[in-house]
Amino acid sequence: MMRNAFFCLALCLSALAGNAQIFELGLRGGVNLHDVTVQDFEDGSNTIQSVESGDRKLGYHAGVYGRIKIATFFVQPELLYTFQNSEIVYTDNGGTEKTLEVDYSRFDVPVIVGAKLGPLRLGVGPVATFAISKPDDAFSQSLKDATFGYQAGVGLDLGPLSIELRYEGPFGQHADSVTIEGETYQADARNNMIMLGLGYSLF
Repeated sequence: MMRNAFFCLALCLSALAGNAQIFELGLRGGVNLHDVTVQDFEDGSNTIQSVESGDRKLGYHAGVYGRIKIATFFVQPELLYTFQNSEIVYTDNGGTEKTLEVDYSRFDVPVIVGAKLGPLRLGVGPVATFAISKPDDAFSQSLKDATFGYQAGVGLDLGPLSIELRYEGPFGQHADSVTIEGETYQADARNNMIMLGLGYSLF
């Protein structure tokens, strides 16, 4: 599935690269703040009272984008390597709060559709996510290999440079259980992320 997505993206970029009037190819990268929400936590033992999101942690993303421009509208497929870092906090039955680090790497394939109003761009679209590493704790067994979500945000074009601010939310869970201190609990774990990036148009 991941190979097919990469192949289709590369084919589209190659087919359109000869027409710079409607097509733009560039590099983009930046930082992201990632958060894991654990919903519907089912306590199956007497050791854990609750599980909740911890602080957002700084990660990063980098990759390539293509932009197909038709009048004031655009379609922007991207291929990004993303490292995301976050934490979850749990409370044991003694009332002690403890923290688990959750970090892993993934490939993201967003396809943003939107409109350009002068130098400003507004866009929204789906994103397919493919995990390429797994966190050492918590979700190492139940992290799904592929998930889907959406990205929405705003961009500002300044010549060949661009600035992007986006929010990413999930369409479904990225893990269905959480492992804490050797015990596994059923849960509905979901990703959300704030992304700030810079882009540079190659042509």
